[in-house]
Amino acid sequence: MSTQTLNADDYKALEVLYDSTGGDNWTNNTGWTDWDFSSETPPDAGVVDQWHGVTVEGLRVTGIDLGSNSLSGTLPSELGSLGSLQHLQINKNFLSGTLPSELGELSNLETLYLNDNDLSGTLPSELGELSNLQTLRVAKNSLSGTLPSWLGSLSNLQHIHLNDNDLSGTLPSELGELSNLQKLRLYKNELTGTLPSELGELSNLQILGVAKNDLDGTLPSELGELSSLKFLYLYKNDLSGTLPSELNSFSKLQHLWLYDNSLSGTIPESINSVPNKRLENPPYVKTPISDVDATSGENFSLNVSGNFGDINNNITSYSAEGLPKGLTIDSNSGTIGGTPTTEGISIVTVTASDAKGGEVEDEFYIAVSPPF
Repeated sequence: MSTQTLNADDYKALEVLYDSTGGDNWTNNTGWTDWDFSSETPPDAGVVDQWHGVTVEGLRVTGIDLGSNSLSGTLPSELGSLGSLQHLQINKNFLSGTLPSELGELSNLETLYLNDNDLSGTLPSELGELSNLQTLRVAKNSLSGTLPSWLGSLSNLQHIHLNDNDLSGTLPSELGELSNLQKLRLYKNELTGTLPSELGELSNLQILGVAKNDLDGTLPSELGELSSLKFLYLYKNDLSGTLPSELNSFSKLQHLWLYDNSLSGTIPESINSVPNKRLENPPYVKTPISDVDATSGENFSLNVSGNFGDINNNITSYSAEGLPKGLTIDSNSGTIGGTPTTEGISIVTVTASDAKGGEVEDEFYIAVSPPF
């Protein structure tokens, strides 16, 4: 055991951390409570190494792991003085307040786990200085603001977990610069805009999870270049257009969840080999129904099923509102037929429904003229 005292700045940081997060009420505060923090002289480094959740190498603290330990209160700015810290894990606690900008001074930090707390505010720009950071996990908090472009400068990042927050704005194209990134989890936020084509440059990406946001636009064909991708979760957005043929190259894909979007077209044959896929999307309008003329007292027939499509090919019924008297719609075939008896212009709304309850509507006019 060392007979030298702990670095004074590290000692101060641990003291403030204990005080600001209710150390007396931690689930496990072994070692911490044995020390009199009123002492200006730091304890022996070997002693601190025995404190719960603290790792000491030499005279410096290199790791803090206080996950699931009933910490409350706020993170102190003094954590920034832990110059040798490599791992900071205070996840699954009751922390509140904002992330101190001083965390950006932890130049040796490799893992930052602050998930499952009640942290708020934005991601400080100073975190863009953490050049050695490999894992950023601040999921399941109340973070707000936009997803910062400086994330793209953290070249050693392998895992980004920022899901279950209140982040807004668009996905920065700079994410495509993270050549070591393996996991990108951003689901359950308020992200908007399109998926940047630069994501296709993430050759080591295994998980792309941006589900439950407000993304729109089409799926970029560049996603087909993600040769390492195993899990693609984009469900519950407002993505549209067809599935790019380039998705055929997903040789390692195990999960493909694209349901609850507005995708159209057909499903490429190669995707049928994906073990776990959920592609349920609602019907869509392939071509708008054209306005038509009819004559009172004469037989009328119009099949509208060809105006609708479904990527899953599971439209089960058709219905219509506003039909002229004498006309009905066959719910199975989508054929509007009969003999109109009332002259005039009717605004008709046709609804196509699929087996999962998805619906789409289209509106057109039927103009019924008197017989000549």
